[in-house]
Amino acid sequence: MPAASGLLEIAALLVGGAFALAALCARLGIPTLVGHLLAGVVIGPAGLGLIERGEALAAIGEIGVILLMFALGLEFSLPRFLSLRRLILGLGAAQMALTTFLLAPAVAAAAGLGALPAILVAGAAAMSSTALTLKILAGKGTLGTPHGRAVIAVLLFQDLAAVALLVLHDAAAGGGGHGRSLATLALGLGALTVALLVGRRPLQRLADWIARHGEPELAQLLALGIALVAAVAAIAGGLSPALGAFAAGMMISEGDARNLVEREIRPFRDLLVGLFFIGIGTQLQLRLLPDFWPEVAL
Repeated sequence: MPAASGLLEIAALLVGGAFALAALCARLGIPTLVGHLLAGVVIGPAGLGLIERGEALAAIGEIGVILLMFALGLEFSLPRFLSLRRLILGLGAAQMALTTFLLAPAVAAAAGLGALPAILVAGAAAMSSTALTLKILAGKGTLGTPHGRAVIAVLLFQDLAAVALLVLHDAAAGGGGHGRSLATLALGLGALTVALLVGRRPLQRLADWIARHGEPELAQLLALGIALVAAVAAIAGGLSPALGAFAAGMMISEGDARNLVEREIRPFRDLLVGLFFIGIGTQLQLRLLPDFWPEVAL
């Protein structure tokens, strides 16, 4: 069957496939994100081949993850975030350290790797999918529960740890740029802190003004603009875009506009997060599963 080439055809396939499989999963009591993944598998190269490439789709879906983290930041004012610092630096660090250093010896023995490469592989295994985890928590309405806050703290620490693992990767590969990477990370964290302290009040006043006098479209544009600019700035500072979007949400979380902004971006967020998982599904190379099933199962 030939792959769809026109934008209208692709949109129809995405919406139709996602609705059918998400509805089936909902009927069976399975999370709908599984339906999105299955839709990507079915219409992608590993299935019917109706869509040839999913990279661009996944890239668009990344915006959904950014908006998801921005919306999460709206739920956390700066004082509330600071109250989580023990969870972030305690529980988050413990999760990464224990998982990494418990797995590293086994990885080194099984794959014959040196200490640093084994730590990198074990560190990758210690990571979680922010999009997947938050989608499940949001679907169950448990983001604000004690265990939901603990999970969020771990995810935030993992975003920071991911940058540290990339620095270690440069060192393991023999690259000379790990010193510069550490400097970039320090500068990025410093810039993020300054932005939170300096930009919080002006953005809150602008958001509050829009909530009182503006049209809903202005709230949508403000939310999208802040989230995307913060994500780009975070990448430039050596941080993850999700962390930047979360910080941007925190900047306007204390004003009257929080509920309006969250309500206006929710449709964009849910749609684009769905696209993210469909895009991931189109990239799953199931034909490789027979050759690597032990590793995948492990």
